[in-house]
Amino acid sequence: MKFSDARIKFYEEVKAFHETSGLDPRYHRSALEQYFKSCGGNPWSLTDQDHEEYSAWRQSLKKMKFSDARIKFYEEVKAFHETSGLDPRYHRTALEQYFKSCGGNPWSLTDQDHEEYSAWRQSLVNKFTIIERGVVVKAIEVSNRPTHQDASEIKKFVESRGIMSLLHFTRVANVPEILKHGLLGRESIVTRGLSASFNDQYRYDNAADSVCASISFPNYKMFYSLQQRSLDDDWVVLRLNPKILWEIPCAYCFSNAASSKVTKIPIEERMRFKALASMFEDIPPSIMRSSLGIPDEYTTDPQAEVLILAPVDPSYILDINVNQKNQIKDMETMQNLFKLFSNRFKFQHDGSLFTYRKDYEYWR
Repeated sequence: MKFSDARIKFYEEVKAFHETSGLDPRYHRSALEQYFKSCGGNPWSLTDQDHEEYSAWRQSLKKMKFSDARIKFYEEVKAFHETSGLDPRYHRTALEQYFKSCGGNPWSLTDQDHEEYSAWRQSLVNKFTIIERGVVVKAIEVSNRPTHQDASEIKKFVESRGIMSLLHFTRVANVPEILKHGLLGRESIVTRGLSASFNDQYRYDNAADSVCASISFPNYKMFYSLQQRSLDDDWVVLRLNPKILWEIPCAYCFSNAASSKVTKIPIEERMRFKALASMFEDIPPSIMRSSLGIPDEYTTDPQAEVLILAPVDPSYILDINVNQKNQIKDMETMQNLFKLFSNRFKFQHDGSLFTYRKDYEYWR
């Protein structure tokens, strides 16, 4: 969830009021109501959604992890809510009613209990904006997990083709932030105030807050072009766990994600298993995988891309690949990077990721 500057300013005022009001630190709901009232507002006009959004902002100030038992309970509450006939927005009421049905006293639930459930609900959804020519034209919510059916199909497909990794290339200067915070889309980087060197001034794939990746081998055409434009920079190729394909919402693009033949397909369609499978199909009459000798784990089009639509935790990074030693321009920076992060991440030289596919002659 993203918040406007005005909303953040208001929330910061509520938080400051709470910290000096003498109210129980756990009672964020009461603080929001009392501060709203002090500003001349009617606290009865605040909806559950208003409280949940404030709660989500509070939770965004810290990372929250949930135990397996807590997640199981929350999933039961969610399932109860979806079949109870209650308004879908009223998560607080659903939590209270389910807790009561289990023999608990709903009055014993604190604001913190409600906030933690709200934070878990928010963690299941990623708000994603579609941008065309710099203007937001659509906002959608995507589950942070594909449907169970798609997840199962995607996992089986990945295993059957021997797909071992996704690839993401980036300048060495970006690596420290990535290893600390994970892979983030451009909008998320700016919102969090992190530093980054972007490949392009504009994103033409209409998905500015996504992370681009390739399956099994880098998009060497784009990679080569970027390296030629930045001859003084060193680059790395991150190998990522392929579990991303079924554990994080993705849009599967059979060709360059910025091409018109891809962007004309609604992003919701590109998020389904069928779109992933299409990345590995023949393109008759001239492009036949067998005649080009394309390995099973490679996409047909070398510029096919996966747009990862939610942040990628550093735990998904398998290793960091750097070019051969004689190709590295700033060895001191590379060595410092290794010293800082080699206890948590694997670094290795792999010049093969900095070249082209065997079928490059056809795609020239």
